[in-house]
Amino acid sequence: QGTQGAFPNSEFRVDEAKLFIDAKVWKDVYAFGELNLALREDKIEAFQLGELYAEFESLVRPWGREGLVNLRFGRIDIPFGEEYLTRDVVDNPLISHSISDVWGVDEGLELYGKLGKFQYAASVQNGGFPLLRDFERDKALAGRLSYDPTRWLHFSASGMRTGDINVRGD
Repeated sequence: QGTQGAFPNSEFRVDEAKLFIDAKVWKDVYAFGELNLALREDKIEAFQLGELYAEFESLVRPWGREGLVNLRFGRIDIPFGEEYLTRDVVDNPLISHSISDVWGVDEGLELYGKLGKFQYAASVQNGGFPLLRDFERDKALAGRLSYDPTRWLHFSASGMRTGDINVRGD
């Protein structure tokens, strides 16, 4: 820490600045957009598109299964690990991220939901760097399964296959 830390000069800094639009389109259908103004990971000062997706909640409600199957499609966070759920400062009660902190944004679709004490998320996405262009036909697959046996105990596991990556494009 101190002079050996990430910020040895005690500078003033903006860790994260984003604009969000979250709009209800009609019953159980939402639109979400995110414009990144400043991110702690970036070394440049430029606006960037974050997530931009349509969301359909409770797709199997007519069969009595509230929240079991939900769908997002567009540019979404990769559902890997726990921190993708609290990636933004507004959602994160901590002042930092874990050491592993694997995260990313990519185009594709995600199914997620909850059944009792279990929660899941699974996605099919382009893979590679998100530039609204996919340089390989092979898709990335990611998923997360969690279990909450009690209010204070939480278990989860994640897995991801990135798919083929084009060296020149991705």
